[in-house]
Amino acid sequence: MSWDNRTWIFVKTEYITDPSGSGVNFDDFKQTSYSTTRKSLDGLEFMLKYDGDEPSDVALINADDGLAKYMVNGETGEVTSGSGQFKFNHSDVIAITATSRWTQIED
Repeated sequence: MSWDNRTWIFVKTEYITDPSGSGVNFDDFKQTSYSTTRKSLDGLEFMLKYDGDEPSDVALINADDGLAKYMVNGETGEVTSGSGQFKFNHSDVIAITATSRWTQIED
């Protein structure tokens, strides 16, 4: 399957649970509801994906500081959270979700 046209974003859970937030229009994303999203292990973020043009909700969520930002080093695959970009391709998502924030790491 080609992921060339797909984009992923990570949304802060507080954005969808905050009564003053505008919420997410799930009609614009591949997920159908909050319950069908992948969530970080600590429950503070969830992931959405869309194909093609950016849904208007992405700009609204970003304006409300509802998007989580990550920096993925293309050479090393190292992931840093808290700064960087907020839209990701497939290889970035694989690197981000492989971190201990998203995946239980066995010792």
